[in-house]
Amino acid sequence: MKKCFNDRSWKDYTKWTETDEVITGKINSMIKSVEAEGGIPDGPEDVIYVQSIDEINQLAFRKKEDILEILSCRGQFHPEKEEQKKIVKK
Repeated sequence: MKKCFNDRSWKDYTKWTETDEVITGKINSMIKSVEAEGGIPDGPEDVIYVQSIDEINQLAFRKKEDILEILSCRGQFHPEKEEQKKIVKK
């Protein structure tokens, strides 16, 4: 599965790699879990999944065909209003 970061999520991810190896490790483990068989349920491609990294930060992602799109990995994920009803928290 290919991984795709948007500009914001890539900036946040690279900041974690420079400042906190524990958080970086958690994010990497979460991504690997999603990539693994059964890591993400089959379903509509427009569903956004949100998982807690720690008490403050969340990993938000969605899958599109064979691409794992990382939407956010720092702070709380706040989607636009039209996307809010599609969120599934894990």
